[in-house]
Amino acid sequence: MEMIRPVREEDYQSLLNLIGERGKGITNLPRDPVFLKKKIQDSLQAFAERKNPSFSYFLFVLENTESRQVIGTCGIQSKTGGTHPVCFYRIEEERKPMRHPSNIFCLYPVCYREGPSEVCGLYLKKAAREKGLGRLLSLSRFLFIASFPEMFTDTIAAEMRGLISQEGKYFFWENFGRLFYDIPGDEANKIRVYRPEKVPEMLPAHPIYLCLMPPKVQNLLHETHVNTKPALEMLYEEGFQYINEIDVIDAGPKICAQKNRIRTIQNSRKSIVKEIYQDTEQKKDHIISNALIDFRCCFGLVKMVGDGVGIDENTAKYLNISIGDAIAFAESKPAKSPQKKL
Repeated sequence: MEMIRPVREEDYQSLLNLIGERGKGITNLPRDPVFLKKKIQDSLQAFAERKNPSFSYFLFVLENTESRQVIGTCGIQSKTGGTHPVCFYRIEEERKPMRHPSNIFCLYPVCYREGPSEVCGLYLKKAAREKGLGRLLSLSRFLFIASFPEMFTDTIAAEMRGLISQEGKYFFWENFGRLFYDIPGDEANKIRVYRPEKVPEMLPAHPIYLCLMPPKVQNLLHETHVNTKPALEMLYEEGFQYINEIDVIDAGPKICAQKNRIRTIQNSRKSIVKEIYQDTEQKKDHIISNALIDFRCCFGLVKMVGDGVGIDENTAKYLNISIGDAIAFAESKPAKSPQKKL
């Protein structure tokens, strides 16, 4: 069985090994031992302090309960920005007089010192991708937000990875960003991670007309890396929408949703456990959490029992739930996928 829980100090080596197997372009947890140790400490502090939206970082791991191996990770930033701004390009339409043959789109550099909460850093071990565990990683964050809504902003954002070659070449940066700051894309991304205060200096000072860009650059805007598309589709199912902002390094899309309109949050329920029954072969079509700051979350099956619920014994065991305890739960998949809006 697999379970989501907060990261611990002893997860450091397992998490470092996990990060080492993935490709480039995931900036929240780079392959850096010092950076990773700091992220773990930041997360331990966030869970201990439980502040209202502050710039806290919550880091979770997916653990195989039999092998005790860490096979996945995900995170939530309670507010983006802070000491250093986060930067994007915003695609805006410039309206012309009626006699003008067509409207023109521009790329505007924008920087925020106080941005929305962000779900981020999702990665699942390659060998574990056939069991639907990416969905558990992704949706568990929304059950956590549903249990502690006061710690997050009214808007939740996600930045999706753009087009990057297997060798780590950032196509958008090499064909556009480098015109304004002549360093390789890999170095530009390191500046973004380690010296974010320098990022505004890397961007053009004025808007750029898209029609002046080569077609190959225009075609990169808000395109998503092939390995990230399943995560993007899942967030679209949850109600996220593209908001005309793209990453400054890889041009990946930024998507957002109102917290209370995210499907899992909107449909989540809290109830008291009235029965713990023997595990069955029935499909476990709910995600279930213990609704505590010492968070636990897994797939399971919820049955209505009078004015409460029943859960199977394995779910109760790994969530450390007894009869009389409260759980939060939601269906793991929507009845029907909503129409995507691009």
